[in-house]
Amino acid sequence: VGRQVMLDIDDNSSMINATLNFGMGTKLTVGKSVGMGTMNVFINHFSTVEIGDKTTLQSGKLRTGRNQKVKIGKDCMFSWDIVFLPHDGHLIYDLNKARFTNNTNGTQRESVVIGYHVWIGGETVLMPNTRIGSGSICGYRSMLKGEYPNNCILAGMPAKVIRKDIAWIRSNFAEDDKEILLLDEEYRKSTEYNPQKQKQ
Repeated sequence: VGRQVMLDIDDNSSMINATLNFGMGTKLTVGKSVGMGTMNVFINHFSTVEIGDKTTLQSGKLRTGRNQKVKIGKDCMFSWDIVFLPHDGHLIYDLNKARFTNNTNGTQRESVVIGYHVWIGGETVLMPNTRIGSGSICGYRSMLKGEYPNNCILAGMPAKVIRKDIAWIRSNFAEDDKEILLLDEEYRKSTEYNPQKQKQ
């Protein structure tokens, strides 16, 4: 365990077979009733990971770079073998600009931000500088990089919006379509779609 590590785990949260490794000056905040399975988490020096209430993560890897923040909203659902890659891993130097283009030295900055009630399908990869709006679904084996709106379905490599104006619940069957009304209204919103912000 690195020095100056802050670990804050709220009530009723469990980390079954999770592996946690911390660099110096790091922070992990886990909200209430979070379930984490066989996740391998490494928080690099001076970085922060926040996981919101009632979020579930089955399995996968999360490894930050230095000075980075990964923020996962409440009530998100992550399937198996998810990979968080909020950094490039190694420095890339631009010979024309005479500088490193991806240097993580300096102040902490957000790299992956996931809204509330987002469903991430199996074997999905989350790349650096990615934001996903609340209520969205990411299809199986998607690669996400860029900014994505709320309440839409994302799929592909790189992922694109393939359907808008959706909502989802954790159950896999319903006796009646009106069961969607049991979902908080904040998760049943029309997609606020801005094509200029969408990563294509």
